[in-house]
Amino acid sequence: MFPLLLALLHSQAPADTLTLEGALVHARAARGTAAGVAALVDLARGESRALALVPNPLVQFEHDASSPTNKLTVTQPIDWIVQRGAARGVGRALVNRAVADSQQVLAELGREVRRAFHAALAADATELLAAEQVRLADSIRTFARRRLDAGDISQLDLEQVVQEGGRARVTYSRAREAARVARITLGRAVGWRERAPPVPTGGLDDGLDDPAIAVSPVSPSEHLPPIARAVADSAAAATQLQLAHRSRLPIPALIIGREWGPAWSTSAGSIVGFSLPLPLFNQGGERSALAAAAADRAIAATHEARLAAVARVAQAEERLREATWRARFARDSLAPAASRLREGTVRLFDAGQVGVLDVFEALRAEREVAQSTITELLAYQEARAEWLAAMGAWQ
Repeated sequence: MFPLLLALLHSQAPADTLTLEGALVHARAARGTAAGVAALVDLARGESRALALVPNPLVQFEHDASSPTNKLTVTQPIDWIVQRGAARGVGRALVNRAVADSQQVLAELGREVRRAFHAALAADATELLAAEQVRLADSIRTFARRRLDAGDISQLDLEQVVQEGGRARVTYSRAREAARVARITLGRAVGWRERAPPVPTGGLDDGLDDPAIAVSPVSPSEHLPPIARAVADSAAAATQLQLAHRSRLPIPALIIGREWGPAWSTSAGSIVGFSLPLPLFNQGGERSALAAAAADRAIAATHEARLAAVARVAQAEERLREATWRARFARDSLAPAASRLREGTVRLFDAGQVGVLDVFEALRAEREVAQSTITELLAYQEARAEWLAAMGAWQ
């Protein structure tokens, strides 16, 4: 069965099936999550441009019928001159935050696709493993009938062999159900719109023999999306504090205009002046205090985000390292040994040197080891998907 297990781990499928790379490409093109990422960045860029807009002037017309006179004035605020630089800083921070968010969203989507893809591969491998167990049970039943005819075993031993074959068929039915459900889940993960779910193709041990993945040193930096997002929030809060301070300055608005009377009157003239905010009821201290508190809170959140991101990457790397070792050991040592044990036991049973219970025990041991190998390989792929997501990597 070990050669079969190797074939399961490196399945070669028809051209209309889905590879991991194809699944990632399809998910990025078809999932609404991926489409929303681009909209998120575009929204942040729009907000950035809006923050840096120059305010429009205020046009005012007055008519005094008693004089009669007319007055037209244009008022242009100029506080944006001292606030625009800080406003642009806030806009840049919003864009940086959106970029970090989009990177993490894509990384989490990639993890979802990888987990679904390899879960479907593992379910297919389990189904074929169960089918092979049915075939072996049928072969052992043939040997048992031959030995029953020769008088080497009893009818009860043959019935035990037949019952074991029935259990194998029930297990195969469950495995077939799980494989079909896993393919449907994979279709959901990649945004599959065809009626028939996709059939994954690839190896559960893909990347397992790459030593760089399991032992590469991880140095979390500001480029990790959670840290980059927190840093952007902190930068935005600090710039908002600058804006709050600058808004307390009594910056005037320029006023220009013209005043004129009726056509027979010679009284007409230009108007030049300014308007100045009068800090009578408040001086903007409350807004500055709120902005200062928000900036302090953002700094604290940045420290927490850095701790959490560093811990997540370190945990993911440790899990990946150990999962890699277990998967390699199960694939290269446990599975071949269990297959050799079963093959030797079946040969001895056919030769009449061991009993039917010994054959059952060998079959169960091989089935458990083969299933454990599939489980460990799936755990490796899930640990690898988590490590990539923690690093904010799509591929």
